[in-house]
Amino acid sequence: MEIKLHEDKCAINTLPSQIRQVFEAEGLIQNNHERLDFCGLVMHNGTPNIFLPRNSAIPKDCNPRKIGSFLIRAIHKYVQNRYRSNIMDGTSDRLLGDSFLSLAFSLLTDYITYGIYIKRTSDIKKNQGKTCWKRTINKTHSYPSNSAPIYLDTIGCKKILSLDTEVTRIHAKVIRDLENIIGWAYFDEEPGIKQDLGDISLPNLNVKDQLQSLERELNNLYGDREITLIKNLCIYLSLGESNSSNSIVIGINKFHSMWEKMIDSCMNWKFEINHLLAKPCYKMNGSYQPASQKGGRTDTVLKVPCEDIFAVIDAKYYGADNISNLPGWPDLIKQFFYALALKDIYSSATIYNYFIFPGTLHIVESVHLQDPYTEELLDENYMPIECIYIEPLTLINNYISNKKLNVLSKKLLKM
Repeated sequence: MEIKLHEDKCAINTLPSQIRQVFEAEGLIQNNHERLDFCGLVMHNGTPNIFLPRNSAIPKDCNPRKIGSFLIRAIHKYVQNRYRSNIMDGTSDRLLGDSFLSLAFSLLTDYITYGIYIKRTSDIKKNQGKTCWKRTINKTHSYPSNSAPIYLDTIGCKKILSLDTEVTRIHAKVIRDLENIIGWAYFDEEPGIKQDLGDISLPNLNVKDQLQSLERELNNLYGDREITLIKNLCIYLSLGESNSSNSIVIGINKFHSMWEKMIDSCMNWKFEINHLLAKPCYKMNGSYQPASQKGGRTDTVLKVPCEDIFAVIDAKYYGADNISNLPGWPDLIKQFFYALALKDIYSSATIYNYFIFPGTLHIVESVHLQDPYTEELLDENYMPIECIYIEPLTLINNYISNKKLNVLSKKLLKM
């Protein structure tokens, strides 16, 4: 399978016309847009188009499948954590195809763990299966002996496993579909699903009747795994044309929220400070009303264990390659303020201030406030903001592997 690599913030007019049409249909391209704002996957006519974070260092000898799969897994992890911890509050990103991605990964995980769905029934048989003594005593004739009655015939319960059911055929088709659509991102190697499921034929029914078949099966199930599987198969079939259309979009618009989350997740020695920061209050009718929801919230703060040494970090998803592609005045003021606010709480502390940008260029070294008349730097009053760059693919690899950036964390704290 050919996998094409692109980059977020690329010029829209450089994209193939068919891909542009997909983005336009999703509302991701407006008339006044010159550059794309999207990270993720566009699956069009069976070809995956991967849009990596801006400033990604793509090696010439790279493995597009591996790089693309890492990004999709990172998006899946971000989506799961986002809903689990309610970090969507206050974020401005837009997720696309996240429900389909979660459903696909859930179905593939179930298949790898438990295999194909098998219909399990039992049949009462004479002289077969595990003997049911209650039935045997009540239904057959016994012969007396010195120690106990003798039963020449027994009634048994024989378990029957069947792969020749419509539900099994539906399950097999869905798994084959998912291998074609997203299997390259889920599996590290070719899983051999086509060979494993090669003997199972396609469903005999149309989609509407398949759903009815699944619903009937659901009424006869009691196990949590089987119930969850059948419900997920129903959801997949209910998606209808979105599963079988020529285009599937999975990703995130406005990647900065995920950039912040990944950096925060990969840092060591994090320290919760937001509850200590001063909060605004408003004087109304002679009394002061706190507005805690309007208080400041830092991205990430690190602290050296047992020492008052801090690093205040703001993850910034900017190009950071020229003066026009850097954080503006509101971002600068907030970062200077957080360092000053932390100094108010820990007056004798050593505090370092940072922006973290994507890339490897290291063009911008630091940010300072400067007197407009004397051109003197005001570093004593406003701690400079040092600028650090992280290669996005390295960060993604650490994020999906649950690894900490220990070397970088030590560097930020100057340990």
